[in-house]
Amino acid sequence: MIASRLSLTLAFCATLLSGAFYFTKLNSPSIHNKDEYLHIAVTQEMFHSGHWWTPILDGTPYYHKPPLKMWLSAIPLYFFGESNFSYRFIDACCGVGTVLALLLLSLAISQTLAPGIIASILILGSHVLTFEHGFRAANQDAMLVCFGTFAMLFGYYALSKKNNRSCSLLISGMFIGLAALVKSIAALPILGILFVSYLIGKLLRCPEAPTLSFKHALLIGLPAFCLPLVYFGPHLFDPSFRDTMWQYEIVDRFAEGYHHSKDTLFYLKLIFDSNSLFPAEFSILAFLYWFFVGVLRRKFSILLLGIWAFLPLLAFSALSSRLAWYISPAVPGLALLSGVAMYKIGTWMLNSIRELVENGRVFQVKALKPVLAGIFIACAFVRAVTFDAHVFAHVLHPAERLEVDKLVERLVKHGPAPSSKNYMFIETQHWAKHERVYRRMLRAKVYKGLGKRKKIGVSTFVNSCDSCVIIVESSLAQAIASITRPSSWIELQPWGERKSPFKFLFFGKIPKLEELQPWDLEK
Repeated sequence: MIASRLSLTLAFCATLLSGAFYFTKLNSPSIHNKDEYLHIAVTQEMFHSGHWWTPILDGTPYYHKPPLKMWLSAIPLYFFGESNFSYRFIDACCGVGTVLALLLLSLAISQTLAPGIIASILILGSHVLTFEHGFRAANQDAMLVCFGTFAMLFGYYALSKKNNRSCSLLISGMFIGLAALVKSIAALPILGILFVSYLIGKLLRCPEAPTLSFKHALLIGLPAFCLPLVYFGPHLFDPSFRDTMWQYEIVDRFAEGYHHSKDTLFYLKLIFDSNSLFPAEFSILAFLYWFFVGVLRRKFSILLLGIWAFLPLLAFSALSSRLAWYISPAVPGLALLSGVAMYKIGTWMLNSIRELVENGRVFQVKALKPVLAGIFIACAFVRAVTFDAHVFAHVLHPAERLEVDKLVERLVKHGPAPSSKNYMFIETQHWAKHERVYRRMLRAKVYKGLGKRKKIGVSTFVNSCDSCVIIVESSLAQAIASITRPSSWIELQPWGERKSPFKFLFFGKIPKLEELQPWDLEK
């Protein structure tokens, strides 16, 4: 009873800790990587224009990724308004959801939460699952990982229990179908893992392997394929959709290869030569445990976890295009397999030491094995906690945010309600690509409810409003200042592909901004 309460307490703490890892300072750093910018820009277009069915980017259809993640991202925008935090909110929720799914799967496989708690510790220390394309970035991969983990959870329920098998297969298929609406063909390996696990379990004659019928295959297959067809079906008749989604994203990516095409050992290096996943000793232990217990002893649950962890690694190593987040959906499986192995070794160690103490054989040679196992477990956990500490330190001290990001955030949050007398502005077109996300945020705040207005001179423009912002290149700022005399200003230095600086000029009643400096007309 005490042990179960302790496990529940630790599981609750692991869930809270995942929330701290994924939600703390979620507005930092600024939107910076290419994929995050693209998906946010498409979501902005959907949210402001209402083009929900066909994603639009810079006036042209965007068919590189399905739109489910972008649709769901509009929910926090509606409630919280536009910000880095709002665009990344769904991804952070997916991180917490993945931890919960691992805890439930641990309970189903081992009848204890302990392996899931260990897996959660490993997940939290993974750079691949936290940054760039992880649970702290507005990309598609976080939701793919979350849906994939829940699909494996209900898939295991279906393969291990006769009761409610049909319902579990249907739910698993629905999660696979939803994952396909997030990242198209990247969801299919989840279905393949379940199928290969069932097939190998039958070939090895695992005692726990179930007997399934064609009806069961339909129950998981129909939602897995029919849900994506709701979106993909009508678009298949569009040549640009076929050229982008099928030819560029699938055929060319894996036939010709866009990334690390000559590095066949890319994923092995990721595991052993970097800090991208978690300590390599956990992966080695997971493989050995899977081979001896899952394959040789034919334990079906361990066999399933091993196939989930290692089959994507082998499959993507054989393809021409390789990136760290391609194998992200397999990382929860590897973490849970490591957790099960570590838990079993720890249980054996404690029982062995207890038996030796009771029999007074502590100083005999037999005590050496559990002592060595204890040293290994202690060292491994110290390394895992070190990885977690490094990741959380990076969360607490992220890269410096862009000036335009901090400025727009204050204007959007603290500026007065938009009206014909507040926050009109003239904008320069020379924004860097990633800065355009913040320009759209500001435009949405400024022009909401204003409608279309005729072009007027700068002086008339300034005199017609109680407060306004004019955004111009620095070369024009002095001329405008001599006519209009702004209250304060801030200059943004060149960044990215924007080679020239430009200024935000503020007039009238403006929110207090720490970055603003007094305008010096004599300069």
